Amino acid sequence: QLFNGLIVWFITPGGEPDGRLSGLFDYANIAGAWLALIWPISLAALLEQNLPFNKRCITLCFSVAVVVALILTDSRNAWGGLALSIPFVLGPASWFWLLPLLSLILMPIAFSVLPWFGLDIQIWSRNFVPKALWSRLSDIGYVEQRSLSSTRINQWGVAFSLLFERPWFGWGAAAFSVLYPLRTGQWHGHAHNLP
Repeated sequence: QLFNGLIVWFITPGGEPDGRLSGLFDYANIAGAWLALIWPISLAALLEQNLPFNKRCITLCFSVAVVVALILTDSRNAWGGLALSIPFVLGPASWFWLLPLLSLILMPIAFSVLPWFGLDIQIWSRNFVPKALWSRLSDIGYVEQRSLSSTRINQWGVAFSLLFERPWFGWGAAAFSVLYPLRTGQWHGHAHNLP
């Protein structure tokens, strides 16, 4: 703590939760969101054409540090922000080659995670995608540690069913934290669906 608790830097061993990098924010997803916000700015600085060599080296080191820290947060939203911001920073002139390249890179990950591709395609694509990545994106690695009702996919499923039950007027403010336990037996304060 600095300045009588004005600035608190959390140094929990391994980060919160589950050994993820959390740093100043004491929660990995919040740290990942801030790093995903900084990433496009650092990428744009790295792409600055009139940057002297010594400043480019410093900018490169900073950008690499941001990406490494972002990956270590193990935040799926932050990973999405990392990939989605690249086309916007590089601009529409690069989209004709960048979007197909990103799609080609992300396609095996989508095949290994999304259930509508079928089990055979999922198993085949998981041979190419690291297990740490596809298990994190599909919640498979976390179902062993906690029940299915606490996974993100299940939270979204319940949120969608609630939305379809009352599409016009909804359920009211903060109703998810009341309705979710009634449907699943697990408590969650929100549906983890900010976007």
